[in-house]
Parts: sequence; C-alpha cells; structure tokens
Amino acid sequence: MALSTAADLVKAPLLYKGKVRELYDLGEHFLIVVTDRISAFDYVLDPAVPEKGNVLNKLSSFWFELTGDMMENHVV
Repeated sequence: MALSTAADLVKAPLLYKGKVRELYDLGEHFLIVVTDRISAFDYVLDPAVPEKGNVLNKLSSFWFELTGDMMENHVV
C-alpha cells in the first residue's frame, strides 16, 4: 500500500510540521493531521507505519466523544 502524506490531501497553509503531526490553517479553524510517521526516542523512524495516523485519529475521536460531556475539548 502506498503511503499518503498530508500534503497530498490538504490544500491549506502548513503552519507546523512535527515528528508525527502537522498543523494546517483552515481560516477560522485549524486541522491537526496525525501522519503515519513513527517517532521513538526523539527520532523519526523509516519506514512509516501504514494506517498509523488513521488508527490514532480514531482512538482520539472515541475518547474526545466519550469525555465531551465531562470537559471541553478542541473537537469541532
């Protein structure tokens, strides 16, 4: 399976590129993209792990939805 990069999918200005996340400016909102890149001990490993970003996004979405009535979060 070919890995996609956020730059392939998002056509917005890139504000920040970290080891595994990227932040894009959508105007009124920001978009945080969790990539398939993997980091250990402050070092980005190669190759990336296919679907890693997708799995991390789904886990985060689950927990933000579950705890959304207990505390505010950044999910729109």
